[in-house]
Amino acid sequence: MKTLRRLTIVVGIALFLVLAYPLRSGRSLRDATADEVSQQVPYALHILAVRHPFKVGLVRSVLNSDGAVDRLAQDYVRNNMNRQDISVFQCYLAYYVIILDKDEVRKAIADGLERDLGLA
Repeated sequence: MKTLRRLTIVVGIALFLVLAYPLRSGRSLRDATADEVSQQVPYALHILAVRHPFKVGLVRSVLNSDGAVDRLAQDYVRNNMNRQDISVFQCYLAYYVIILDKDEVRKAIADGLERDLGLA
């Protein structure tokens, strides 16, 4: 009986830590997820620059000396996220997918931007 109680406490603490980790900055879960997504955008732009060196790479090289192109793309992705109705479960899922597999998320963001910009 004691081991079951200890196991329940350990699982409860682990679950609490997993659920509370994205909220450590004091912002909402949606904001934390949007921040994680927007942090991946410059890497996604780099992927696009490699795929489309003249359309994206050249523009980014010329205009991004102060990070203006990256910020514009981050704002675009964040606004797209804000327009979607995302549940709490989807926010947690997206947050931890980003944390655990950044490369796939970056490719997915690059694919989405490529489609939205008509580069595909």
